[in-house]
Amino acid sequence: MGATDSPTDSSDPFPFPGALPAPTLYLSQTSAQVGSSVQLQCSVFSRVPATRIVFCKDGEELLSQTGSEEKVTYDYDDKVSKSSTGDYACGYEIKDSNNRMNRSQLSSAQHLSVTGKEGERQSQYNCPCSGKERIHMQIAKQHMQISKG
Repeated sequence: MGATDSPTDSSDPFPFPGALPAPTLYLSQTSAQVGSSVQLQCSVFSRVPATRIVFCKDGEELLSQTGSEEKVTYDYDDKVSKSSTGDYACGYEIKDSNNRMNRSQLSSAQHLSVTGKEGERQSQYNCPCSGKERIHMQIAKQHMQISKG
């Protein structure tokens, strides 16, 4: 993914530093667990309808959608995995009257943190202790480590 028809500046990880104003990206949450879902929403405010919307992660194209005259907001639901941690952004393209592609600047990056791993979640459900007991056990372990040191 990430291939485009136009030449790119090799110093820029993604060929999107365009002249059009940047869209706005919203994340439904900035911290999520493995297996959950995060919605990315890209809002494009332009006088001319966008031809293509691009969602990026860490400067690389993740997914693109075809633009529509009726839409201003474009959604993408991401199933969270261990590798989902990163900086997300979006951009758009518009064809002008001469059929040339014009690109927007990328939106401000939004960081998504993945909390917990599949194995950690599993062990929480199998633990016979209540939440309060787990906290007391963690404090006791920390206290033991401090006294040893």
